[in-house]
Amino acid sequence: MPLDPAKLKHFKFPSVDSTNSVGAELARGGVALASVRADIQTAGRTTKSDTVWESKPGDLFYTFVFKMPPALEKHFSNLSLIAATAIVSTLKSMDPSLDLGIKWPNDILLGGKKLAGILIEKEGDSAIVGIGINVKNFPDIKITKYPATSLAAAGFDTTPKDIAAILELELIKLVNIWENDGFGQILGLSREYLYRLGETVEIESLGSSYNGIFEGIANNGAIVINVDGTPREFLSGNLKVQLKW
Repeated sequence: MPLDPAKLKHFKFPSVDSTNSVGAELARGGVALASVRADIQTAGRTTKSDTVWESKPGDLFYTFVFKMPPALEKHFSNLSLIAATAIVSTLKSMDPSLDLGIKWPNDILLGGKKLAGILIEKEGDSAIVGIGINVKNFPDIKITKYPATSLAAAGFDTTPKDIAAILELELIKLVNIWENDGFGQILGLSREYLYRLGETVEIESLGSSYNGIFEGIANNGAIVINVDGTPREFLSGNLKVQLKW
């Protein structure tokens, strides 16, 4: 059953500990399709426990919640790229000149610097898609240890509310494409934005490090690295590439 934008429930808060925590609570309460947005997060989480994602007014703290049919639940790992594609499509529709890239598995870059992060979680049969975008602010490199940026720093003036209004429709559209036409359609839409595609990269996965050519994303959402002439799929890991300072 396709997601219906008319049935999307909106929840907006001045402050929450985490929009994903609120989204999980809504899913436990039986809400099948919802968006959660907050002005501030007091305990926002990332995929890396040692990574700090600062929370300041003016940035987007957002979670999209939807109940997954069994066919999609089997391919839960696809959601990170779907969310990334939705973010890029949304921002490109607002300003086509933005130099955006998808750094597998869960970062969006602007001009080679981190702009946004994605945290995908699961609550029962519901997907909890957390998204944070630096709209007005970005964290200091002394804290993050990597270069970051914001839309404002790139000269693009917008608001979290305006981004969320487009983003949630894009997420619904892409999830419906995923269900009806398969993940291959998402791969086609995202490919031109894959950061370092076709270049030599290093990936750390399950305690080991590998170097090879980044060939693309597989149908299961894994990154494909050609290591010594053999394509290998990695479902999880840290893609180590040099960001722009």
